[in-house]
Amino acid sequence: MDLASAYVVLSITYFLLLLLVAAAAGLLGRKRWADEQPITRFCMLIPAHNEELVISHTLSSVSAIRYPPDRLKVYVIADNCTDSTAEISSKFDSVKVLVRNAVDQKSKGYALNWAIDQLKNDIDIDTFVIIDADTSINPEFLTAMDRSRRAHESGHFVAQGKYGVANPNESWRTALMAGALSLVHVVRPLARELLHLSVGLKGNGMCIDRPVLDLLPWRGDSLTEDIYYTLDLLEKHDLLVHFVPSAVVEALMPTTAAGAASQRKRWEGGRSSILSRRAGGILWQGIIQLKPSYIDAAIDLLAPPLAQLAAALFCLISLIALASTVGVSVRIQEYLAGYSILAFGAYVLGGFLVGGAPPLAYKALLYAPFFALWKAAIRLQSKGHADGEWIRTAREQSIVSAVADDNSNDNSGNPPILTKSAESKN
Repeated sequence: MDLASAYVVLSITYFLLLLLVAAAAGLLGRKRWADEQPITRFCMLIPAHNEELVISHTLSSVSAIRYPPDRLKVYVIADNCTDSTAEISSKFDSVKVLVRNAVDQKSKGYALNWAIDQLKNDIDIDTFVIIDADTSINPEFLTAMDRSRRAHESGHFVAQGKYGVANPNESWRTALMAGALSLVHVVRPLARELLHLSVGLKGNGMCIDRPVLDLLPWRGDSLTEDIYYTLDLLEKHDLLVHFVPSAVVEALMPTTAAGAASQRKRWEGGRSSILSRRAGGILWQGIIQLKPSYIDAAIDLLAPPLAQLAAALFCLISLIALASTVGVSVRIQEYLAGYSILAFGAYVLGGFLVGGAPPLAYKALLYAPFFALWKAAIRLQSKGHADGEWIRTAREQSIVSAVADDNSNDNSGNPPILTKSAESKN
């Protein structure tokens, strides 16, 4: 690794550290909302493709939401399903099912775009909320979104809730994922909200006003349609995505390498596609137009995942050690590497603290090198991955008995608690 590469690694690391400091400031300065009567009329969309094992859990969670029932509509989009997803969903009194069959357009994005088109003329809908079919939603989610919406410009409100892991203590893999998401889904959004930048949509727990979707229809031709939509909002309409940390959703994460492989292939394939298509253009526009939100969005795309950044630091240290053994002076690189390691460690550990990572996430860091190697292998396999289609993998077998037992034994009316994990599509 040359001196220029060392500077790049150091710059990215310090950029992340800056976001951590801003996030901590944002956490301390969080607003306390007045207790007012909710006014927003929400329409919740739940795209589902063959989700018979988990859809009942999700809809039970939705049924427990504390919000005026006359201001909430819930739709399950049974998209190209060959199982009983639609039948199970229809058993919930407050839920309507939209059945879609389009074999030539199979994706979450296409399903959402189709459903929104069906509902766009419903004058009783102010805002759409989108959650995944394997998600637990906090009872106060809609109340928090309503308060934030009233604090911003009504009619063009776009927001992302706090998206976490429902089963963080089940394995080192889910614990490490919970820690990673606390950095990406909490720390960075907190910082960007404070700095008046776009926090970015994450695919789950999203809130979008209907007029915004009229201006910019949801797209279906990408594995990462949420990122594309965030960038389109910025470039075409100068609209920012806000962060509402008290609006919480939690998704089940896979516990095994086999269960996580296709999920990771989708993420890596989608990221690679959007990086090559959009990063350079939005960075250039941000520079020539002096728009910090554009530059930040580009940096967010260009910055490598933490595993890659850690690998780059390891390579830098290894090269410095090798150079020292043969008598080559690398004093500047030594300083750069030392400061980078300190900054990286401060970002991860400080980010876990600010982001509310579970205690097991700290222990799971011991497995991070193995996880990084696994991710590298998945990244190589994901090259050339087809863009846009549903990525459907088998649920881990333990989910079958877990859901069945919880649904049959729980008579409290509260959402069943899943003790075993399932594959998340996003």
